[in-house]
Amino acid sequence: MNTNEDLYKNPIMKVTSINLNDTVIQYNNTLKEEYYYETVNGVIINGASKDQEVSFENIRSYSGVYDEKYNIKDEVFVSIEDGKISEVINLRRDKYLVPLFVLMVCLLIAVGGIKGIYTFLSLIINLFIIWIVTYLRDKGANIFLLFIPATIIMSSISLCLTSGINKKTLVSILSTIISLLITFVLSYLIIILFNSDIPYWYMDYVDILYDYKEVFLVSVLISGLGAIMDIAISIASTLNELIANSPKISIKALTKSGNHLCDDILGTMVNVLLFTSVSGCFPMLIFVMRNNISIFTAINMYAKIELIRFMTGCIGILITIPITMYLSIYFFKRRAK
Repeated sequence: MNTNEDLYKNPIMKVTSINLNDTVIQYNNTLKEEYYYETVNGVIINGASKDQEVSFENIRSYSGVYDEKYNIKDEVFVSIEDGKISEVINLRRDKYLVPLFVLMVCLLIAVGGIKGIYTFLSLIINLFIIWIVTYLRDKGANIFLLFIPATIIMSSISLCLTSGINKKTLVSILSTIISLLITFVLSYLIIILFNSDIPYWYMDYVDILYDYKEVFLVSVLISGLGAIMDIAISIASTLNELIANSPKISIKALTKSGNHLCDDILGTMVNVLLFTSVSGCFPMLIFVMRNNISIFTAINMYAKIELIRFMTGCIGILITIPITMYLSIYFFKRRAK
């Protein structure tokens, strides 16, 4: 299968064999760790050094936390100087990502039809907006101030493309914007009031982020954006359908139906946020607990950041429910009179 190796600037080495030279066992308190000293052999499959046989020495541990395990047929980005490998850059993983991406797009179109195409288009646009924001941040702009309009634009585009331009979409956009702004304010107050208690130093790459507080705040808001939009459009669509089918339905009955809907979707959305947060810190928790650190200490040290994101997202969801219900009743029922 053609995997387009020639499109890459860096040389790619395809692993052909691995020789195990030595195994060393080290003990740290009660923990046992095995280290493997290997010679990884392969052939360059692109560029000026194509078909050249090369090799490099690799040391890996059994746990594989800070190192890489290579297998035969793996493809590795390397740097070559004087006919030898001077640096092992990273494994080539895009050949696995591309089939997954194609499968996702095909399923979107097969299941969603035209709506699936619009969903994919909104995904591309949102990724482009995020790229613009990160690019401007690298030029010195404040990422927090950039993301305030960016989240409004992303949510508006996503809802318009997936639900069409109509009254229920307008209500969903207004609900999302109001809920996000309230969540912005609450998150900012949390950072000001509890700044000393937030363990920023456990964020990834915090030592090279000059604006780590703003980056943390942006991550908090993005984590709940999808759930907020989903709650808003679900409530607005349902109430709009109820009013369309029963124009004489009372506000009391409409509110009761909205409450029943919220009871059904609230638990699901909260659990979606929970599982997303757990997935971000679970590997680190397992690694820390392996070093005889208690679960409570591990959570306090490494999971607090994710817990803050989770709770802020839940607050955003809870704020969205009454706001969307009020706006839906106002626009669909009262203004229709």
